[in-house]
Amino acid sequence: MTWIEAVPALIAALAILYVPGALLGAAAGLRGVRLYAAAPAVTVALLAMLAIVLPWIHVDWSPVWVFLAAFIVILLVAAVHLLIVRRGRPERRNSVPRPVAEQATPWILAAAIGVPAIVIVAQTMVAFVSPDSISQTFDAVFHLNALRFIEDTGNASSFHIDQLVLPPGTHAFYPAAWHSLTSLVVETTGVAIPVGANVTNVVIAAFAWPGSVILLARTLVPRSRAALVAAGVLAAAVPGFPLLMLTFGVLYPYFLALAFLPLALTLGAKVLQHGFRLEWKQAIAHGWLLVVALIAIGLAQPAVVFAWAALLVPLLAVLVVGLVHTLRTPAPKVLVWVAFGVVLLVLAAVWIYEGRLGSTTPWANYTSPQAALWEAVTYSKSGAPLAIAAGILTVLGVVRLAMTPGKRWYLGSWAIGLFLFGVAASVPSWKLRWIITGLFYRDPPRLYALFTVVSIPVAIVGAVWLWQLVTSYVRARGASATDADAAQTSTVAGRGGALVATLGVIGVIVLVVATQNWAMWYQVQATRVTYTAGAKAPVLSTDERTLIDRLPSEVPRSVLIAGDPWTGAAYAYALADRPVLTPHFGARISPYAGVINAGLNKAKSDPAVCAAVRALHVEYVLDFGRFAKDAGKTGYGFNFTAGYSGLFGLVKAGVASEVDSEGSARLLKITACP
Repeated sequence: MTWIEAVPALIAALAILYVPGALLGAAAGLRGVRLYAAAPAVTVALLAMLAIVLPWIHVDWSPVWVFLAAFIVILLVAAVHLLIVRRGRPERRNSVPRPVAEQATPWILAAAIGVPAIVIVAQTMVAFVSPDSISQTFDAVFHLNALRFIEDTGNASSFHIDQLVLPPGTHAFYPAAWHSLTSLVVETTGVAIPVGANVTNVVIAAFAWPGSVILLARTLVPRSRAALVAAGVLAAAVPGFPLLMLTFGVLYPYFLALAFLPLALTLGAKVLQHGFRLEWKQAIAHGWLLVVALIAIGLAQPAVVFAWAALLVPLLAVLVVGLVHTLRTPAPKVLVWVAFGVVLLVLAAVWIYEGRLGSTTPWANYTSPQAALWEAVTYSKSGAPLAIAAGILTVLGVVRLAMTPGKRWYLGSWAIGLFLFGVAASVPSWKLRWIITGLFYRDPPRLYALFTVVSIPVAIVGAVWLWQLVTSYVRARGASATDADAAQTSTVAGRGGALVATLGVIGVIVLVVATQNWAMWYQVQATRVTYTAGAKAPVLSTDERTLIDRLPSEVPRSVLIAGDPWTGAAYAYALADRPVLTPHFGARISPYAGVINAGLNKAKSDPAVCAAVRALHVEYVLDFGRFAKDAGKTGYGFNFTAGYSGLFGLVKAGVASEVDSEGSARLLKITACP
């Protein structure tokens, strides 16, 4: 499949991501840039919640029912807004001036939205190789198989998707917002599952993510049209996000959650600031949208909600100090400080408790604190090329934020992001890294991506400051050129304005060229490697995929296929719609599965093996050899045969016979258990 052929699916994915959220947001009173930035998060929150609610009323997850339910919710929200919020005060509709940033010319908005859309679409199309490529990483098989599981069961709930890998009767919460959204794209368009996953990720990266950054830029640098454009350009300018999270892991849910983090930071800052000023109406106006954004993030990857809370601690501290200074008696001051301390203690306790899962993960530190700082500031993780332009703008942004009293809190947020990455990357103590970064599995790439998301707004501040210095110099030169008479001064001012506009166009071009440099091309190529198939592909080779494509004509859908999931055999479910015994290397759907995986080649001598085969209706085996490798370069040596040693040497043992083959990939039929 070519990208030209995938354009209808891309457009459909964009519509699904934006239209429900835009309609719901507009019904609730959102307008302008805020509506554009928030619409994807509103859509994701709506779909993720519907995915949970619909099974309770015995409604399947399908486009017709989902869109009908979404339409009903939109109507209800519109009715509530009309009856409660706007009733009795129509005169205010035109009395409140729109923010200057929302009055930006169409050309400004086109640049802010269009530049990252064009650049990131181009980046991801090159990186993904083709629309139907799969990520040659170990977690990709789970995400794609989960999409097939949703289609088969008609259930996309975060309380159901775990059944893909857990035995019946066992339940666990797994945040499925990305899967809910992507499955809807797949079922609406009818495209293959890999195509649906790729086009969904393209529109999240190219539209939802820049929109979220634009809104945060407008908060940090209000009334600045340059901030809007800089936000758009820089959203596509740093290797650490979004491309890294489409490369490593592969971490699709975390990628979705991080895309909404700037939006949540913006709304959280607004709620805190209005709340401390006792401006309750404004706090509520931002608060409901904040709740929606946090639902979208939490049902994608809850760890990002904790990151959001931690990143807002500096602003909370600033507001607490300001409040204490306004109090005249000691008792209220002590009470405020105690309340602030309790908030921090609760956050720390929950942070450590929820991060206990990270105590068992294998990811290790790999560098020194000084090197981690250099990697962070230059956006050059693990020896990648320096992102020089973005790095310089980030340093300028740090200086500018330090000079601006009302915005210094964000410098604290940036420092927290830097600290988390630095701990994961450089602290040698296993236990300390677990306590501080266990929520993120002590995983440096995850925290590098988080830091990148937090750091880009700092670079935007630096870019705007640099632009202000340039334009101030140009205007000053224009004003000093002549003071002969008013008419001549007016002419010079007009020429100065035209010159500034021309410089603006040149500035955007220069910024795009300066940031789309070797560092970004290096990351695009690194991502492309993880989506490239071939004879020796890390997980699923061309021969193996070709054989899987023939399974529908060779294997009944009523039986299970065994195979070592590390080698790509588990993709038979997502790609060929044939159920597999082990849909992911962490799956444990039945104790019988372990018996088969560990002892099938002993079926002739061990009666328990054939009993397990018959109980689970396993009739075929995909033998893809023993080679497996994560193209995302996890840096950890997994044992790809542990637990699956019984699936090798089946023909030689007289347990199975070959049905089909493609190169070294073989489809076997079990013959020892009639």
